[in-house]
Amino acid sequence: NLLNISFASTTKGNTQIKLYDAAGKLVLQQTIEALGLNNVVLDVAKYPAGVYFLTISNQQGVATAKVVKQ
Repeated sequence: NLLNISFASTTKGNTQIKLYDAAGKLVLQQTIEALGLNNVVLDVAKYPAGVYFLTISNQQGVATAKVVKQ
């Protein structure tokens, strides 16, 4: 029920982490100050099993990943 995220950022600044359900509804949003290697843990226990899409965005761009919760 925990989603572990690791990513690198070469520029200091706010990073948006968003989780969307399969219908495209935003279900979780978090902003962190990121620089270098970052590890973030999201508690997804209250969300039902299914497919989700995770986006991480900052000044460098946007990365998207498919997440399957069982």
